[in-house]
Amino acid sequence: MLTHLAGELVSGINTEVSDDIDALVTAHFLDRGWDISEFVNLRLFFIAQLDDYLRRIKSMMVADVLADFPVEIHGFNWEHFDFSTRRATYIPGGDYTKSRERIIGSLGLVDMSPNTQRAPHDRAMRAFGLCTLCLTNRQRFFTEHFANAELFTYSFDKESLREKVADVLAHRKRYVELGLAVAEEFRRDRRPEDFGQFMIDTASHVRLACGPRHPALQDFFVWPPSKQQ
Repeated sequence: MLTHLAGELVSGINTEVSDDIDALVTAHFLDRGWDISEFVNLRLFFIAQLDDYLRRIKSMMVADVLADFPVEIHGFNWEHFDFSTRRATYIPGGDYTKSRERIIGSLGLVDMSPNTQRAPHDRAMRAFGLCTLCLTNRQRFFTEHFANAELFTYSFDKESLREKVADVLAHRKRYVELGLAVAEEFRRDRRPEDFGQFMIDTASHVRLACGPRHPALQDFFVWPPSKQQ
């Protein structure tokens, strides 16, 4: 079943089939007579395996394309990939603090968001915040929030990414200006303090869900629930 579902995800790599792997797994089991909607551990096993597999397929495709360009590839666990005969420079590891200066000093980033449609990777958000170009994979978040999303997004197809990177390197000034324009559009509806408020609200929700019974609750209200869902 893992092999079958993995093949289905890869064949639909540029569709939204991979955006809800849980729904894909649950539907696959249900089609074969098993309702696993309440069998969380089994669902998590399949979801984790399939999510990891699809990310590896995508990241290997991106790395294989980028390796033929004069770029830097940063990251962990790339020892299996042979960069020795390619144009790219592999720099093992990564430091979040130091990466800020790397982002500011770069022509741009090439990013790959997780298997989502509305949750881009933090690297794209950081690039926009630092007025730097970011090439990233096409997803609804970008098409819904940026008028020129097609100019900085690519599909999971080698030719699509190769053409995009080649165009950036051939027209650097144009893409520096694009990075500034995207950053301005990004900042128009997002304030730096919004993230802080989001985290405060998140903590409040977690405290309510996981904390003890609030003294102001009605006597007939059973909280915390006696049965976890």
